[in-house]
Amino acid sequence: MPGGAMAGGGERIENVAGVGTRFFTPEDPYWNIFETTGNIAFVLDKNATILYANSTFAQLMECSLDEIEGVSTLAEFIHPGDRTFVMHNHDLRRKDPDVLPRTYEVRFIDKKGDTHNILINSTLIPGTKRSLVTGRDLTLHRELEESLIRSEAQYRHFVEYLPDPLLIHANWVVAYVNPAAVVLFGASHPEELIGRPVLDYITSECREIARERIREGYEGGKGPVTELQVICCDGKIIDCEITSVPSEFDGVPATQAIIRDISLRKKAEAQIRTWNNQITVINKIIQLANSSLNLDEMLEIILENTVLLLDFDAGGVYLKNRNGKTADLIVMKGLPEMFCSEEKSVNIRDWPYNLVFLAGQSRYIENCPGYPPGLIESRMLEDVDAYALAGIPLITDSVVVGALYIARRSSDHFTEDEKATLESIGKEIGGTILRGMLQDSLERAYEETSSYLDIIEKSIRRSNDALLAYVRAAHDVGCPTDSLAEIIAQSLRQSSELINNIATIRRINELPDKIRVISLDDRIREAVAAFPDVRIDAEKTGLFVYADELLFELFFNLITNSIQFGGPAVEICIRTEQRDSVVCVSVEDTGPGILDADKHRIFTCFDPVARKSSKRGLGLHISQMLVSRYGGKIWAEDRISGDPSRGVAIRFTLPAATEEGE
Repeated sequence: MPGGAMAGGGERIENVAGVGTRFFTPEDPYWNIFETTGNIAFVLDKNATILYANSTFAQLMECSLDEIEGVSTLAEFIHPGDRTFVMHNHDLRRKDPDVLPRTYEVRFIDKKGDTHNILINSTLIPGTKRSLVTGRDLTLHRELEESLIRSEAQYRHFVEYLPDPLLIHANWVVAYVNPAAVVLFGASHPEELIGRPVLDYITSECREIARERIREGYEGGKGPVTELQVICCDGKIIDCEITSVPSEFDGVPATQAIIRDISLRKKAEAQIRTWNNQITVINKIIQLANSSLNLDEMLEIILENTVLLLDFDAGGVYLKNRNGKTADLIVMKGLPEMFCSEEKSVNIRDWPYNLVFLAGQSRYIENCPGYPPGLIESRMLEDVDAYALAGIPLITDSVVVGALYIARRSSDHFTEDEKATLESIGKEIGGTILRGMLQDSLERAYEETSSYLDIIEKSIRRSNDALLAYVRAAHDVGCPTDSLAEIIAQSLRQSSELINNIATIRRINELPDKIRVISLDDRIREAVAAFPDVRIDAEKTGLFVYADELLFELFFNLITNSIQFGGPAVEICIRTEQRDSVVCVSVEDTGPGILDADKHRIFTCFDPVARKSSKRGLGLHISQMLVSRYGGKIWAEDRISGDPSRGVAIRFTLPAATEEGE
């Protein structure tokens, strides 16, 4: 430096080290080392004055060499927080250079006030009190480290608070789980999961594909999103969607698995599939039902497809009768014959039929463990030979027209989806069935009208033919007046009987059902009194039944039928017996009896075969109408079992009551 320079203590520095003011010159062999090393370098005297600095240090401190060499001290460039420590080391190094560390990190401050982290190495120049200091700027390194630390902290914070469960596994073992994963697996703390084989948390069905995905991840490949079933700590199985990303954990190849619980989505998808299946089944049943030509065919189609498409075992369809008290089993599939016979007609006021037919509620009888059905319902399950039975009302415009009964033998219950499907079928096809019932009623009314007209025509024709024959005989050969009068009277009685029967049928159809408590003895006595010349044995019963004023017509028609076919000498016996909630009545006679093949036909006048093969009129048909009106059953048996030639017994049931009407 021209003219010399003042040292830190006011000492001028001249010809340092015998080479003028420069510690090294370009000609010096060490020049390249100091100037091209890329690190800072400077020389300090014992007072910590900077005697020489390379250009790297000058540039870092934002100063020229003239502002540094021989002018500035080390303390001027040291951060206040590190200054005492650095200067203390500088002094001690001259006393015992081997005690202090040569390398340590120091914060330097440049001319602009910016801080630089520098790792310095300080050593005494042999034979002098001067120090050679070299250093490497760590500022960028520190910034990168701090940035990395911040990034790692942010990443950890992100992972810790990530709503999706995250699991890291290395060497096939769980290495890390975030809090969301702890919750998903139902663990109490992360350590409960860490350290266990990752495949332990995968179901056996999914383990092979999971093993393949893990292997791909360890080899650096990113696998596709995979659906797997994971096993929780409590054994619960959850459907999950897993995204695997190659990663590292503690320097070891690892896989980062992001887990998404898709159980709700799976459940929703399954529900949608179930709904679609329900709609398909319902639409198919409705379509097939609407294509049928008559009510019976429609009901068979509905039952057949309900059982088949929903994988049930048996079933039947009941339709309510016009009396509003009973329902008849119209079609059945897979039900025991005894059940079909005994439950052919049911009282819809009885439990549990009343819930379905009157309240319009579906009734499920299920034999679930710990929840057995009641006594009556258990008997119903035994009767249909099933573990579960469903009664579904067939509804249209809030009116129950019938019921669909479905039996299951392969399971003790119905699923909620099956219940929903059955109830939807009951609501959707109710209107279709009602339309079929109305069409059937219209056709039946036409048949009834034709049958009545046919019976009337034949009865009148027979009466007229008989009269004409006797009139011709009287004209040709002569006939006593009394005999002719008797013949005419007999024909008139037959005509009157026909007229009375037609009137009774009209009353049955027109009179409202005003069922009340009726004395059975009173009606039997009135009917017997109408036939004073016939031997009728009727014991006093003291019983009461639910009926109306037409009950007399029931006994009158049955007695008339016995006289018509047994003649005036026929013997008639009326027996009664109460069985639980019904009264069983038998009207037996000693007439010619009825063949077994005809017993099921005699109560209807609408069977063409019966009309051609039998001379019976409307009496038994009216009897069947009245018994049905009162909610009972009627059938024919041999008076002496196995011998049709020794008379017939017409038996029927009526609802029992007490005198007080209970």
